[in-house]
Amino acid sequence: MPDVLLPLALAYVDGNDEIEGATRFQKLAFLSQEETNIDQLHKFQADKYGPFSPSLAAAIDSLENKGLIKKRVEKTRSGKQKYNYRITDAGRRVIKSLQQDDDKKEKVEDILSATQEIKRKNKDMPLDRLLRYVYKKYPSYTTKSELDIADEVR
Repeated sequence: MPDVLLPLALAYVDGNDEIEGATRFQKLAFLSQEETNIDQLHKFQADKYGPFSPSLAAAIDSLENKGLIKKRVEKTRSGKQKYNYRITDAGRRVIKSLQQDDDKKEKVEDILSATQEIKRKNKDMPLDRLLRYVYKKYPSYTTKSELDIADEVR
């Protein structure tokens, strides 16, 4: 279950706090892989908002379809849709079950620890500031960006 473990862990850690926005979810997963010692569970590529992983997006959709993550849709001030993600009771039970599995326990704990650090540090950061950080530190992922800040870091 490695393809869904990273997003499930991100939803689980830091008191199960909601992750605001699909872009933030992608950046938290990216930073979890880039700035901690966990395995590269998802391949990221340059996209219109910086690093993006199609496999991560598919894993999030799969978790939602299985009832392990709940996606809440809200409208932004500009009228666009924003997706917020929260782990469900079923998702928490899956994590607790994996923590009890002797074959998976160590890997799960490593991912939980890494994602906890990244989520706590970045979940409340204004999105534009988070994007500036990612764009500045990882400019190779900004080549297809539609954001003005990409020009600032190149």
